[in-house]
Amino acid sequence: MVEHSFRCLADTLQLPGRYNPKANHLGLVSDWLNKEEAGPWVMVLDNVEDDVFSSKDDDTRLAELLPSRRNGCLISTTRSQAVAEGLSVLPKAIYDVEEMSDAQAMRLFRGKINRTQLEDSYDANEARKLVRTLNHCPLAISIASAFMIHCAPDMTTESYLDQFSTVDQKKDSLLNKEGGHLALDESISAPVVAAWEITIRRMEQRQPSVARLLSLMSLFNPQEIPTLGLQRYTFEADWKANRKLSNDLNTLRALALVSDSASGDTYQMHPLIQTCTHAWLTQSGKMEYWKRRFLSAMTAQFPSLPGAGNRSTCQAILPHVEHLFDEEPGSDSLSDWVVLLRRCALYFSDTQRGETAIELSKKALARAEAVWGREDVKTQSLIDHTALFLGRECRFQEEEALLAELVEIRTRTLGEEHTNTLTSMDLLADSYCKQERFKEAEDLFLSVIEKQKRTLGEDHHSTLTTMRRLAGLYRKNDKKEEGLKLFTLLEEVNRDSEKDSQYDTDAVNLAIAHMDFQQYTEAEELLKPAVERLTRTRGHDDRLTLWATSVLAGVYKRQKRYKEAIALAQWCLPLLEQVCGQDHHRTVYTRSLLTSMRQT
Repeated sequence: MVEHSFRCLADTLQLPGRYNPKANHLGLVSDWLNKEEAGPWVMVLDNVEDDVFSSKDDDTRLAELLPSRRNGCLISTTRSQAVAEGLSVLPKAIYDVEEMSDAQAMRLFRGKINRTQLEDSYDANEARKLVRTLNHCPLAISIASAFMIHCAPDMTTESYLDQFSTVDQKKDSLLNKEGGHLALDESISAPVVAAWEITIRRMEQRQPSVARLLSLMSLFNPQEIPTLGLQRYTFEADWKANRKLSNDLNTLRALALVSDSASGDTYQMHPLIQTCTHAWLTQSGKMEYWKRRFLSAMTAQFPSLPGAGNRSTCQAILPHVEHLFDEEPGSDSLSDWVVLLRRCALYFSDTQRGETAIELSKKALARAEAVWGREDVKTQSLIDHTALFLGRECRFQEEEALLAELVEIRTRTLGEEHTNTLTSMDLLADSYCKQERFKEAEDLFLSVIEKQKRTLGEDHHSTLTTMRRLAGLYRKNDKKEEGLKLFTLLEEVNRDSEKDSQYDTDAVNLAIAHMDFQQYTEAEELLKPAVERLTRTRGHDDRLTLWATSVLAGVYKRQKRYKEAIALAQWCLPLLEQVCGQDHHRTVYTRSLLTSMRQT
């Protein structure tokens, strides 16, 4: 979660290099905070655990990368003396928080029940006995007082003490010495477990939906729990579920089992509450059920198309599902797990973390093949996506091998002219093209187009997609006239219907083809309205919008309209670096364009 928080900070601060696939976001943020220009700052790391000294993405100890400049202040809380010593520069900077005194514990208890029905009725002696029984533990006092307030006026301090004294005597108690999951765990505060157990038993009896919601929430990372997917704790219709969720969240907050995060739009759960809930679910045999519910909820909420418009949703969910990547499920949950990994891989690929995307996709593919077989339709889809990610990382031979296998499987099982088979052939031809095997690519493209026209029609989007790739091949293979003719045909097909998702792509491609023949006026007439449409429909920072704008800058340069060209290129370049990456061919083109104009 530390790394996720620093990634969000890097985005908020718009730090250069944050989209680099190998970027260490903790290092980026720390380097910036250590600069004088950052100004004064305060950073709080709450409840730091031992894993702050290791990182999944980097061998460097995270603690060594934390900012240390004197114009800032780093405050950390931890239950580990070793962690405190590792984070502190000087021994005198470590402050031990001692156990609460009677007076402090009583002050906390009175503060919790102030302005409630218990305020005038509680017995001070019984209250003092209660806080002592709770070992002056703040969390236990908070849970106990919240429960008494929730059950008032039926629950008094005395009656609560009676319940508390018998908790560990129940056969199914987590503290039962003959089988309780937490009875022998000295690292867990027994008063917290007992107070939590009193609350959860009451909820299961009187408000079972609250207990169900806590069960689901416990499977999230305890920090920054989003409301996305929480509706899956109930089987109510959507409108009823939303109302019920709001009511049950309020109850959990009132019971001190969850609280609002600092951001205000997410929730958090104390790690000990999470530990108790997990132990309770495991001991009662319900853990696997809730794991399946959690996986199903997260799969449904993770965007299937993680483009710029869905990126914030992906970022909110990702820290809560990363642990699932290494938990291979049974056959009953495999479909959800595979879909989740594929969607996460698409997000990683879209945010310049292509190798991570490949790793995830291969992991899903291996598990799917083991359970469903290599020729299952769902497995074929994973082969398709894995090839896509390999191609994006320029691992073309591996991409080709998978696509060739997919063509063979689909030809044999579906037939040579099936839509899926033809799509695989189209992608295989495109892989040949990337490897500059133009003759093989052209022959296969022409064969696919002939079959698509016959089976799907000349104006079908699959036919047009293959024609688009063939036109691109012609430009690369010095058949620019054929490319111009084909791009012109594609643009004419879509001219009367701008609803086609590839309309503006065709306009940009045709403009580039016109530039091959110094037809700059024609190129400009295509690009200007395309940029306007794309900005309106996709946003100014969309990949295609930026590319169309960059190409328009190239047109202006060739028309010697340098002022306009430089302005567009300067605007595009930093956005392309963020969205596409420093080394992407579109970024490289724009950078070279800008450099050449500055030198003239």
